Amino acid sequence: RQFERTVQGWCERLVDVAPSSRDDGTTSNGFRFVLTKEPSAAAAMLPPEVRDAPLGAVAEVSPAAVTLVADISRRLLSQGGAALLIDYGSDSSGARDTLQAVAHHKPHPALAAPGTADLCAHVDFAMLAQAAAEAGAGVWGPVTQGSFLTELGISERAAALRRVATSTSTARWTGLWGPRPWAACSKCWASAIQRSLRRRGSVRRETRSESLVVNQPLVKGFQAASLEGIVGLKHGFFGRQGGVSEGAYKSLNCAATSADGRDSDSLENVTENRIRACNTLGIWPGALVTLRQVHGANVDIVKGPADGETSLADAGINKSAIREADALVTATQGVALGLLTADCAPVLLVDAQVGVIGAAHAGWRGALAGVLGSAVGAMETLGAKPSRIQAVIGPAIGPASYEVGPEFPTPFLAQNQTNDAFFSEASGQLRFDLPGYIAARLLESGVRALDLGHDTFAEETKFFSYRRATKAGENGNPAETGRQLSVICLG
Repeated sequence: RQFERTVQGWCERLVDVAPSSRDDGTTSNGFRFVLTKEPSAAAAMLPPEVRDAPLGAVAEVSPAAVTLVADISRRLLSQGGAALLIDYGSDSSGARDTLQAVAHHKPHPALAAPGTADLCAHVDFAMLAQAAAEAGAGVWGPVTQGSFLTELGISERAAALRRVATSTSTARWTGLWGPRPWAACSKCWASAIQRSLRRRGSVRRETRSESLVVNQPLVKGFQAASLEGIVGLKHGFFGRQGGVSEGAYKSLNCAATSADGRDSDSLENVTENRIRACNTLGIWPGALVTLRQVHGANVDIVKGPADGETSLADAGINKSAIREADALVTATQGVALGLLTADCAPVLLVDAQVGVIGAAHAGWRGALAGVLGSAVGAMETLGAKPSRIQAVIGPAIGPASYEVGPEFPTPFLAQNQTNDAFFSEASGQLRFDLPGYIAARLLESGVRALDLGHDTFAEETKFFSYRRATKAGENGNPAETGRQLSVICLG
């Protein structure tokens, strides 16, 4: 459907009969474009970025395409798998008139001689990607046809053909098309649940085989409404549901080592679980960076996935390469920062204006030691300003569940007597408000925070909890439990 911007608003473009006179005095009927007399309510379907286009601009939407992609996405969510969409179009929404007709390999008037020409319009891949994401699917792309074919191996195929080609055919190939003809094919875009069919970690290969196994379903994560509207930002706080791990780690455990550094869940399970979480957010799993968290205040500035523990290297965990820290910040597009928690608070931060993000692992020790201030300070070195930073405190042990001993408040009160406000007593038991204390420490750095309010200890079916495992035992193994993943990524 097409709409044109008029002084009244967006009016829909329709097709009408256009009588014309013949030389013999009779009339014949043709067709013409007309606009509705009043702005169309259907123009609400237009993406926000085109609604303020100049007068006379034409914009298009395809409700059928959006519905189709949403249906495909829901099927993938329920049955697993992947979808690859290839067509001519654009990677961004904009005001444009792409309706065209072709007859006998030449342009043809769109409304002339109906039935004798092929009609088509370009695809708005940005709108389709949004429809897939809203349906819960992970999205990669769109990418240019040239990039897509290159990843499929067309360069290698062309080189093989040249090795067996005659000099005449090689000259014709190079002379007519140039050495890389596919690189110019930029009008066709591929939007896929799997971006690369050769190298990307979101696609798992069978050993000694070139066949592809794409069976990672998407899992549900929790998001903050305050961050959802930031263009290009992807984030999620995942719980324990939707993975493949068993026993105490059932089921979306994303850590391969326990709190004391011992091997716990299998690398295969952890890698699969991390891939599922990344797929849900539309993030290449190889871009995920995590660290060995030690409940301190150190922060690392990340320039690329190799700076930390890459989620797919050595089947997901290369323990010898993991650096010890409790916060990550980056200004690099496409790098995903990850935290692993099981009662400690994951804190995600973003200054959208300059494109700087951060992630801090804040248990009571790290929060007391100043990990939150360290994270904010590191973001400032990359151009962020505390007044612009938005922070979200993810699932953590809640104030009603965090029971502590009488000696526990001592270091907090030594830091500041006002920290007494984060302790309460009920039924003779002292309790600590970890999210409240974290929010206060962030405010000291000039950053206001939103607390999602999920209690990992109390919500047993949704989250792993180290304290719950220690207190009650899970699978007969006290203190043995999984870790949930929290992720933030720009671009």
